[in-house]
This record gives sequence, C-alpha cells and structure tokens, in this order.
Amino acid sequence: MKHRTILVASAAALAVAGIITGLVIWLNQPSYNDTLDACAKALDTQYKAGGHGKPGACHGVKDDDYTTLVANAAMGHLGWLDDDGNLDENKMLDSVTETP
Repeated sequence: MKHRTILVASAAALAVAGIITGLVIWLNQPSYNDTLDACAKALDTQYKAGGHGKPGACHGVKDDDYTTLVANAAMGHLGWLDDDGNLDENKMLDSVTETP
C-alpha cells in the first residue's frame, strides 16, 4: 500500500509540473498582434534595404493581414499616410498629379 501511495503522489506531482510547464510555455508565446507588429517592422526594414519577398517575421501572419500590411507599407513609403497612419487622399492625389 505504501508503494501505491508514493506512485500516485509522484504521478500527481509530475502531472502538475507538466501542466505548469505547458502553461508557462503557452503564455510566453508572442500574441498575434505582436506578430503583426514584427511583420510591419520587417517590411519597413526590407523596403529600406531594397529587399523583396516575404520577410521571415511575416510567416505566421494570415494572407489577408499580410496583404494589408504590404499595402500599408507601400502607401507609407509613397508618403500617402498622415501622422496617424491613415490614408491621406490629398497626399495621394498630390503625388499622382505632380509633374516630374
């Protein structure tokens, strides 16, 4: 009977330790918003460096969100965004109608 009690207590301790370890690992994972922020920064850095393709920081981003981030980065680099990061139609029209 003594061995069974030790075995049950050991199994319970191992189960609790496993649950705690899994919870800690899960809680330390970056959120989806963190991934989006990292992707936006990587796109900006890549653009400045003249690179092409999908940055590694963007591999966890959904396709629709990635397309939005790429479009936003392009509009930002064209100077079409205001100080809040929203599309400024006047800036866009000014840059399109300028004569070189």
